[in-house]
Amino acid sequence: GGGGGGGGCHRALLRRLLSSCVVSWGPDDGSGQLGRPAHRSKGLPREVPALSGKGVVACAPGGVQTFLTTAEGRLVILGPAGTARHPGGCRDHAKPKVYTTLKRQGVRVMAVGTGDMTSIAVDDRGQLYYWGPLPFPGGGPSAAPQRLDYQLPVATVVKRVACGATFAVVLGNAGEVFALGEFVDESINIPVGERDRWRITSPSSGALLESTGWPLPPEMLRDHGRVVDVSAGSAHTLFLLADGAVAGWGVGREGQLGMGLGQLSLQATPRLVEPLQGVPIKALAAGEKHSLFLAVDGAVWACGSNLHGQLGLGVYSADGLADLVREAVHGGDGRSAAVEGEAVPRNRFSPLPLRVDLLSGPCRLIACGGSSSAAVLSSGLVYHWGIIGSGQQSEAARGSDTERPIQVYGDLAPGGLTSQEGGRTILDLEASPRGNFFALCDAGGHHEAG
Repeated sequence: GGGGGGGGCHRALLRRLLSSCVVSWGPDDGSGQLGRPAHRSKGLPREVPALSGKGVVACAPGGVQTFLTTAEGRLVILGPAGTARHPGGCRDHAKPKVYTTLKRQGVRVMAVGTGDMTSIAVDDRGQLYYWGPLPFPGGGPSAAPQRLDYQLPVATVVKRVACGATFAVVLGNAGEVFALGEFVDESINIPVGERDRWRITSPSSGALLESTGWPLPPEMLRDHGRVVDVSAGSAHTLFLLADGAVAGWGVGREGQLGMGLGQLSLQATPRLVEPLQGVPIKALAAGEKHSLFLAVDGAVWACGSNLHGQLGLGVYSADGLADLVREAVHGGDGRSAAVEGEAVPRNRFSPLPLRVDLLSGPCRLIACGGSSSAAVLSSGLVYHWGIIGSGQQSEAARGSDTERPIQVYGDLAPGGLTSQEGGRTILDLEASPRGNFFALCDAGGHHEAG
């Protein structure tokens, strides 16, 4: 997962979701973002009882809040409320709250996405709403969802809303892409005269956002097909194209775009992730400064920051990671393709996608938190790595970080909700910038193969 998805559920899927459940886990600091008091779960995956059977169809975890949409078009909030960063107002932070202002206005929310500081919702008329602590195109800082001066074309059916720190990308079912905001990386001092290079300026005129394939180059869409999915990190975006190719856009200074040793600067225009050529991808996920790619064969590939082991490669040190990158550059293990002859620096990040070989089988879902990652295997087992709160992991895990994928337990353990005995299937996996995870499970009664 990337940001919240939402538009156009198939009827059979909708029936399964109407009696669905949500399982959450992570290092919640007591904010209530997990939908229950943190001390009751001890970091383990647990079902959120208040959401069971409520018709939750999509989940978008943010910095300290989680936003969910229901089949009735309601926007539900988990977590604190009452400031520009946290709209609403309720003392019981862990209790799910319907955003009543939108409900009173008759607004039906079809999709929502949220990053650490930016939240965007889209209603059934294509109207965009924004809330967050920073100014945003078409609106200002707002404690509550405010209408932006932008509206999608009437025929647009929203598939996903992906939000970075200060930008948003809306994807339609037909491959339409709408983007607004700007790329900001707090670690980069941007000269005032270059600010426009970092600002997303749509070619649309007036209040109606128009998609002509922008920002992706026409030749890319011609050669690889339309955009079928999108995910946003703090200051980078990944696009999945119809033929399994991937394009990256935005900040890549820690290798999060996966474009190679010589491509660590800002990508002002989306470019293909060439090291993944020959590896068809079916899903992608962007963390704060790292990225995961799920291949058609179920293998997981990772690039970007490994400061907390979030790449899942079994190494922490710069030397260990440089050895893996060097092997990939020279094609010694088939992990990745790259231009030979470039020096491999000692960094705590990988500029190339490297295959995560430490998982116990093929995967079918992936998700990135800020500095953590998770995957659902075809077998139904769930693994997690990177920054991990105490109590979430097996007895073998050390501390709060792990560079190796380890199985999570609680309600997602063998014999739990998603086991053969429990009968439920994880339909979606999403993560917050703070590393809290959410699994949306169906009503049960059948099983899916990966």
